[in-house]
Amino acid sequence: MRTRQNFLYKHLLLLPFVYSVFLFADITGVVYKDFNQNGTMDGGDSPVIGIPVTATCTDGNTYQTVTDANGSYTLSGFPAGSKCRVEADPSSQGVGSGTNAPGSAPLVDIVADGATHDISTGSPATYCQANPDIVMVAQPGYYQDNSYYGGTNYPDGNGTVFKIPAPTNGSFNGQSTVDIKRTILATINQTGATWGAAYQKSSKSLFVSAVLKRFIPLKDESSVAAVKASAGAIYKVDTQNPGNVTLFATVPDAISDTAASDLTSRNYIKYGDKQITLYTGRQGLGDLEISEDESKLYTINMNTKELVAIDAGTGAILSRDAIPNPYGSDCADDKVRPWALKVRGNDIFIGSVCEDKIVIGTDDISNRNGLGAVIQKFDGSNFSTVAMTGSLRYLRAYAYNPQGQTTSNGGDIYQNWGTSTSSAQLKQKGPILTDIEFNNRGDLVLGYTSKSAFDRAAGLNGDIRKMCLNPDGSYTDESNEINATSCATHTVRYDALGKNDTTYYEFYTGEYFGANYGADKHPETASGALAQAPGAANIIVGMIDANDWNEPGSIGNYDNTSGDKIGTQSIIKNKKVAQGGEREIYGAKMGGMGDVELLCDPAPIEIGNYVWEDSD
Repeated sequence: MRTRQNFLYKHLLLLPFVYSVFLFADITGVVYKDFNQNGTMDGGDSPVIGIPVTATCTDGNTYQTVTDANGSYTLSGFPAGSKCRVEADPSSQGVGSGTNAPGSAPLVDIVADGATHDISTGSPATYCQANPDIVMVAQPGYYQDNSYYGGTNYPDGNGTVFKIPAPTNGSFNGQSTVDIKRTILATINQTGATWGAAYQKSSKSLFVSAVLKRFIPLKDESSVAAVKASAGAIYKVDTQNPGNVTLFATVPDAISDTAASDLTSRNYIKYGDKQITLYTGRQGLGDLEISEDESKLYTINMNTKELVAIDAGTGAILSRDAIPNPYGSDCADDKVRPWALKVRGNDIFIGSVCEDKIVIGTDDISNRNGLGAVIQKFDGSNFSTVAMTGSLRYLRAYAYNPQGQTTSNGGDIYQNWGTSTSSAQLKQKGPILTDIEFNNRGDLVLGYTSKSAFDRAAGLNGDIRKMCLNPDGSYTDESNEINATSCATHTVRYDALGKNDTTYYEFYTGEYFGANYGADKHPETASGALAQAPGAANIIVGMIDANDWNEPGSIGNYDNTSGDKIGTQSIIKNKKVAQGGEREIYGAKMGGMGDVELLCDPAPIEIGNYVWEDSD
């Protein structure tokens, strides 16, 4: 009997198509990230680009399309009067089903032809309350000849982790507001030098990882064993109870035995501590991230070039995966410098540069060849290359007062990453890709700093750049004067004095200090740290000199559409130590800050319903 019913059902379904065989219909809609989880595309919600949408219809056939740059899709070709089972798979963009929303992928909905069917998506990482507090990792240092600080021992007791309220759009808060807005969560005595940060929402714990930086001591340098342990240390900081800091995990072999031996006898006198510059940006730990289910921490062991997974509950090392050379024969294995990390869905993104192929030739801007940065993806089993920027020798404005420069000498209008000093240890001044974020649309945002920042040898060498997501899942580098692309950017000119008539290309123009995008002071002050709140129209950027001169640490709020700075907050006092400030301790214009992280709340409680097999 059941067989006969199924036979009749199938054939009855086909009857309408006999009379409408030449009539076709379609289903349209948008796949979007439902940041406010209300089941409607509104507010800061953004499209999900380049993901498959599939319809299995009552004619027995399957139809598929891909969302465009606006997240829109059209399924067509099935007979009029059809009903189709529509589903989307947004996992390639790091999201899954949205809560509180009909038709959430990858759940299935039955949709009639001619319908408009929007699909909401989300993940545990696509929720954050409005204006979350922010933490900034900082790096206080010192010289042993402490007369430089007026005879006082520093940096004992100075902060390495600060918590501050989010800067209000339109507010540019300088030094007068520092004392009342910041909370010190950890000090140099408790952590030593640190850079990376990752936040566990469920426990309100912040994890921070050790780093190698000139004049900044590790937690313990009393022996070779102590140095090796301190260089691989990850600390757990209680964000609700300042000063509650514990050693959480130790990554083995983060530095070589030779490096550990050299760093047991660091010479902290002024102009000293040069031996560490052999290892900064080359050994130790890079960025730090946490999985979306908060069960694992990830960091990069730059010495062994491994992606390290750590149990976020116990601190046990779970895995150590060798990161393949993404450049192949174009870059020697020992010159690849991985650092940046970003977890997105089930994927981990890794950012690297090739140290000796960034700058080819002299400082002459007419010769700007060289390899760009590379973004790899690890899916838990395999590594693949997903993006590579163009040359990092793009035109950058001169570090100070670019409007006063002339085009008669190309070096005056061009801020190179730098290639030469008198010291062999300090020779390499190239950029390090230290942070990766995705904006709401899915574009890559890349944060750079310079090796010179870790060598405390020069300042103002960071940057923030963008790569546009294409519907086919590839990325296009931000357009510049070397390589014009379809990834739109902004242009800036500094010709108020009638001297510098050069056009500079940069999407995020907000990384400046002074008037007219830094024309009279500094045009490039980003420090290489980024934090994007899901659904927010802005991105948080670590900076120096955001509000004032010699400001070693501050944050900026950059608009993701205009690229401009729409709010700032100073964190480290820019006055000299003798005047009650912290300028020298945190490196002044060389910068004394590490990563920035958002203290997002867990997603709201979800309400369930039935799951059923919809046989009809």
